[in-house]
Amino acid sequence: MPIAHQPNIDLADLMKEVLAARRNIWTYQEFSVWMTNTMRDAGNPAQHGKFRQTIARARLDNFVSLADGRSSAQRIPARNDITLVAI
Repeated sequence: MPIAHQPNIDLADLMKEVLAARRNIWTYQEFSVWMTNTMRDAGNPAQHGKFRQTIARARLDNFVSLADGRSSAQRIPARNDITLVAI
């Protein structure tokens, strides 16, 4: 698709749009890497260990609860709700 010539375009505005698009691209890329690593860690504990598997699954739970619209306060356990589990 050819690019149309736009004689009235302000180069400063164009540069702002380019920089905003670049930020969005890197934001999406960062999320993609984060999700890939989290999914990989959440799978087989033989790959990175049970601790990283548990942390990754907690991250996924938090991510899903954010999508559900629960607030941060609803996702953070109270001090007396935390139990330590030997791995």
